[in-house]
Amino acid sequence: MPWLEDIQDWVAGESLGLVTGTSLFLGDMPDGDDVAEPTVSLSFLPGQVMHAMGATGPAVRAPMFQIMSRAHSYAAALEAIEGVYNALGLIKDQQIGTTKFLMVAADSEIEDQHKDGRDRQMFVARFRAWR
Repeated sequence: MPWLEDIQDWVAGESLGLVTGTSLFLGDMPDGDDVAEPTVSLSFLPGQVMHAMGATGPAVRAPMFQIMSRAHSYAAALEAIEGVYNALGLIKDQQIGTTKFLMVAADSEIEDQHKDGRDRQMFVARFRAWR
């Protein structure tokens, strides 16, 4: 999903302290003890396609994606996801990398996912990328 990679690059450039491949990932987060904290991942979810009458292709694509944060500290995990959550809401009528986004909008509030098997706090939120 090149559009999701474009969003990852954009998030990495937003001065949130997240570094691609170290604390910001596409898909699954690494699970080792040496992983940076907080850690944030972006993963693809099925979305929607809207068609216009008489159009030969989709008029608007609106795939969804999920952001997830994880840290041993509740406050650090929450701060990480809130930073990304708020930053993503700034994307409106913008070219990012190879993708033209009409807007990126939250499709859920931030949800507490409780702790994982290594006692790390996790939060999740879902977004729709209108393009």
